[in-house]
Amino acid sequence: EAPVITRTSPHPSVCDLYYVSRDALFSYHPKAEAMLHQIVSLLVAAHYKNQPNDLQLMSDAPGHHLFILCSSNLATEGNDGLPDVFCVIHACEEGQISSDTLKSNLSRGARPSGDLIPYTLAQQYSEEGFA
Repeated sequence: EAPVITRTSPHPSVCDLYYVSRDALFSYHPKAEAMLHQIVSLLVAAHYKNQPNDLQLMSDAPGHHLFILCSSNLATEGNDGLPDVFCVIHACEEGQISSDTLKSNLSRGARPSGDLIPYTLAQQYSEEGFA
């Protein structure tokens, strides 16, 4: 017989989005390690193209940021005093390229690594303003 799950996720109206401090997350504190484990577990479970260097990007790439969605009522903490993480957003800043560089690369059919989003949008919509 399957176990009965008694906990449910809270309604989104009682959740908050938090910015994750990189310094706190990678501080080697036991609670930070437990939070990191929750975050990485959720990312791995939700995405099939994870790579070993994803953890390094989260830890030291300046344009990468983490946000987590947790219950705004932290009194309902479960995992050894840590809130349950319901969603992780790994955001990367892109698009700080010049219009001239974008035009030049697109005219040659080149798509250099990095800045994937501005190149894809500019190519799909034939609009160079995404740089």
